[in-house]
Amino acid sequence: MGLVYQPRHDLNEVLPLNTPFIVHVDPCGNCNFGCFFCPLHNSADITADKRGMMSLAAFEKLLSDIKAFPEQVKVLYFSAGFGEPLLNKSIVRMVDAAAEAQVCRDIRLITNGSLLTHGLSRGLVDAGLNVLRVSVEAIDDEGYLRVTGRRLTGGYQGFFDEIKYAYQYSRGTRCQIAVRLFINTLANESAVDRACSVWSKISDDCLVVQAENIWPEFTFANSVDYVGSDKVTYHTVREARGICNLPFTTMNIHANGDASACCADWKYQLVYGNVANESLKALWQSPALRHLWLRSLEGRHSLPFCASCQRTPDDVIRSECADAIKDRILGENTRAG
Repeated sequence: MGLVYQPRHDLNEVLPLNTPFIVHVDPCGNCNFGCFFCPLHNSADITADKRGMMSLAAFEKLLSDIKAFPEQVKVLYFSAGFGEPLLNKSIVRMVDAAAEAQVCRDIRLITNGSLLTHGLSRGLVDAGLNVLRVSVEAIDDEGYLRVTGRRLTGGYQGFFDEIKYAYQYSRGTRCQIAVRLFINTLANESAVDRACSVWSKISDDCLVVQAENIWPEFTFANSVDYVGSDKVTYHTVREARGICNLPFTTMNIHANGDASACCADWKYQLVYGNVANESLKALWQSPALRHLWLRSLEGRHSLPFCASCQRTPDDVIRSECADAIKDRILGENTRAG
């Protein structure tokens, strides 16, 4: 069936936004996996203060802040970068609070799925989660060990059975199960076909992906062989085209409260404030973020951290529209002054 995607705005006409389309929240800054392609456990730059847990009180403050925006946020994502949301013991209460507050159209959670239990799946679905997106890193126990450096509790079959249970329990509800099937450990196209066939039967949306380096200034050593499959249906890294929209459309709130302009900002180089000190609305209207917007419109080369980024979002800003958007941003600054 696939997920239902809403019509997109022409960003070249509507920027700057008075309300972000998407708010990403990291309930946890740590992860129980050590994937070779992720900087979290492979770089000393991510210090202990960034690996903490967001409290329920801090999250409730975020919900209050989101309601203060003039328009409804379209999507609230649990996961703003590299943490595993299910490590936070308050995650079901967070989803429930977000649904109760009606702060957004959709509530989505991105997880590696390894911590799911029958009870946790029921809790998330019953709380009002709209999309549970599971990253399937491999299709057997050996593959998981090679990719994540960890063994699955209950083994691969136990993991598969938990996702299958979540899918079955979610039938007849508003919650959909999405799978991102990493094929880095698969040997050939036939293996890709078999894996897709199996996972498509227990998900509403199954896309084939390969581990790609979306992290600027981070280089990983491949611990697995790439299939190079023509069946990859989702690419994060594409030929650069236009100006990145992420700073203009999303807010990324890390577990320590830092607000960043990009979910790939693993070095916290694009942080423009902290929600402990300011409201989300004040941060969205802040001179610090406006400065990042104006720099971004000059091209990725204008921001050192962004210069090496290979990520290209689905929506981009056309270079020929940059000056008009700059004028509108500067016009807002003048009116605010």
